[in-house]
Amino acid sequence: MARVKLVSQGLALGLHCLSLRGATTSRADLQTDFIYVNVSETWKNAQSYCRVKHTDLASVRNQSENEQLKMMLINSPTWIGLYRNSWMWSDGSAYSFPNWAPNKPLSDDNYSCGTIFLEKWHNSACNGYNYFLCYTGELSFVLATI
Repeated sequence: MARVKLVSQGLALGLHCLSLRGATTSRADLQTDFIYVNVSETWKNAQSYCRVKHTDLASVRNQSENEQLKMMLINSPTWIGLYRNSWMWSDGSAYSFPNWAPNKPLSDDNYSCGTIFLEKWHNSACNGYNYFLCYTGELSFVLATI
């Protein structure tokens, strides 16, 4: 069973009652755990939190990871690590698994940060406040200019 955490108001709660069979993924042969943070922040603040407490904002690299995140989401837009600099992940990796909602992404430069909502990606204003998803795993940092 994958380790799943819910973080609310700074409290990390291990939720081992959620059965996520096959929910552990591999990035460079390292286990990756996704963490849903139930605290509303801007994209930049969410990225900083994830980099200090975990590894980075969540990157969704394939359908399997998308299915894992789907089990963790509530019915609210949630920050992921996607941002517009020719759309890439905040950990520096290029995205190769497009999962945009219909008519997304918008071409407006004011909507340069990614959220996941109803299982699909949306681009949103980076200064908005949303819950967010972090991951732990392979450590790499890239400065995201938004």
